[in-house]
Amino acid sequence: MTHHVFLTGAKQVGKSTLLKKTLRSFDGQIGGFFTLRTCEYLKTGFSVHLLPATVPADPDETNLLFICGTSSPLSSNETPRRFDRLGCNALSDFLQKDLILMDELGPHEAEAVRFRQMILKVLDGPVPVLGVLQEAPSPFLQEIAQRPDVTVLRITEENRNEPELLKQLASLLPTLSCQSSVLPARLQ
Repeated sequence: MTHHVFLTGAKQVGKSTLLKKTLRSFDGQIGGFFTLRTCEYLKTGFSVHLLPATVPADPDETNLLFICGTSSPLSSNETPRRFDRLGCNALSDFLQKDLILMDELGPHEAEAVRFRQMILKVLDGPVPVLGVLQEAPSPFLQEIAQRPDVTVLRITEENRNEPELLKQLASLLPTLSCQSSVLPARLQ
């Protein structure tokens, strides 16, 4: 059975940073996605973008998921379709990869049925997943966390810099035993 690892914890505690540290010791093909919350795209507020894990891309209209703090039609009606399109595309070649990155999953995916189905398909497959689950009330996030093939590690300010945590992550994902991966700058 393939084993998957998800990090969880409070916002801004360092989950994605730890994930990136873990990936530095990986020497295989990475697939999947990461999300980016930025003020660089709008300049007047924050937006969230879904970017492929290893293909350089700047936040723009083509990878925009939603605009934070707004109830505009974009954020309410279009968000599930954007998750479906961008997320499914980022995961479509998962069988050709050695590790799938899912940074991060949260409650915004609630209405993105195709994307949620694709995530479950990837988790049912033979490729290990390393990801981040937001700490949020969500039946879908609970479904992932309760799977027998998933280990969820809670990251805190106290444990986030512990060398043992990186060792534990590496032991849970055997493909991380390789060294000297070249990662895109945004993953370093």
